[in-house]
Amino acid sequence: MESFKRHKFTKRRPALTPGVISPTYTVPKHIKTPEYATHQGALGSRGPYADVKSVFQQTPILKPEEMIIMRNTSKVVRETMEYIRPFVKSGVTTDEIDRKIFEFATSKGAYPSSLFYGPRESPFPKSICTSVNEVICHGIPDSRPLQPGDIVNVDFALYKDGFHSDMSETFIIDDVDEDTRKLVEISRECLYKAIEQLHPGQDLSIIGQTISKHLENTPFISLDFVYGHGVGKNYHDKPSIYHTYNKKPGTMRPGMAFTIEPIIVAGKPQVITWDDNWTVACDRGTLSAQFEHTVLITEDGVEVLTGP
Repeated sequence: MESFKRHKFTKRRPALTPGVISPTYTVPKHIKTPEYATHQGALGSRGPYADVKSVFQQTPILKPEEMIIMRNTSKVVRETMEYIRPFVKSGVTTDEIDRKIFEFATSKGAYPSSLFYGPRESPFPKSICTSVNEVICHGIPDSRPLQPGDIVNVDFALYKDGFHSDMSETFIIDDVDEDTRKLVEISRECLYKAIEQLHPGQDLSIIGQTISKHLENTPFISLDFVYGHGVGKNYHDKPSIYHTYNKKPGTMRPGMAFTIEPIIVAGKPQVITWDDNWTVACDRGTLSAQFEHTVLITEDGVEVLTGP
């Protein structure tokens, strides 16, 4: 790690140039949607961040029958990620990846949770987020082909039978330098180190503490403005999951479902938001990587719902 040179991240490529965003797809009429969604011929009506702005008094605890639905929805999420894996390669546009996930998910009776999510005036226009290179999160799929040396995070949630489940993974496109590969590897490690700590009665703050400890003596940090979240009937719910050192209150209880999704970057870059009001990126081309799973706290431990 001592040989790490920050300039490899900040100067080795120009800032990402976005492509053209294609029109939004029409969801098949038979697909049931969450309340914030709206589209031609499908069920649902969009509200302004309906499930984000609600004030929840308690973290939801899933009933046994709801756990079964969450497992089934999460299985479709995992199947979708495995389906798309061979297509995430050089020469393929992120728009093509979005289209393939949309078609696969709807063929399984699932609604892509990101589609039309957000404020009424600017809902998210695509089914997934594709965050390339310095894009931290919420990248909108477009016409730019992936190139050798890129890294791209594919992040999506699906809604099926009344429940959402969420996951993401960072893909390496062909050969990358050693430092970039280490960034991706340590991002994955941070997720799984945190998962190892999960069990009933454990403090939620252990997640951020574990990630911070794993990054000690490295050139990497976990960004402190991107949180994991409860997930289930609502796309985003309590509890908030912090990925940096914290002493926030909260204890894990059986039946709690939430995401862990640390975003790891090199150094301490400035963070900017693009004019599309969604894409969040590091300045100076600094790379970022992320991995995410939806987990369920059980009576005797944890179940990684979106795991293999």
